Formats: sequence, C-alpha cells, structure tokens
Amino acid sequence: MDEEVALPVNPIDYGRYGHGEMIRVFEEKYRHALWLRSEAAVVSVQAEIGIIPHDAAEDIGKTARPEVVTLERTTTLPRSLRQCPCCSIVPDIV
Repeated sequence: MDEEVALPVNPIDYGRYGHGEMIRVFEEKYRHALWLRSEAAVVSVQAEIGIIPHDAAEDIGKTARPEVVTLERTTTLPRSLRQCPCCSIVPDIV
C-alpha cells in the first residue's frame, strides 16, 4: 500500500496570500505573541470588572510576554495543555 497521499495546498505558500505580511500572521511565534497579548487584555478587563484582583492582573500582564513565556517553553508542555493555545501559556503566566 504505497499510495501517494495528496497534501492540501496551502494558500499562504503562493500567490494572493504569499506576501510577507500575510505569511507573518500565520507564523507560530507571531500567533504565540498574540495569544499572550490577548491573555493580558483579558485579565485587565477581568480586573476592571472585579473578577480578579488588580495586582494579579498587573502581574499577569507583566509576565504575558514572549520574552518571559517563550514559544519553546510552551511546546514542552503536556499535549492536554497545548490543545488550547491560551491554556498552554497559563502555567508560565501564573
């Protein structure tokens, strides 16, 4: 059974979506940085409406940065945490 499997074509690799800015949007490091920014924004709002203490939101906001919570670190976490992009960064943020 040595059948050749056709892989799906990735529109990022050519033509319309293949320019630098669009490719960057789909890079793993860029997505990781956006997840961290999103997490910081969420906890900021949670603090504003009283769900979590302001000090906790401030600490999380300072920690939720790619220099602190590295992509390399999040890829070493158990698969159960990596299934949800934001879940994989939580252990390093708190």
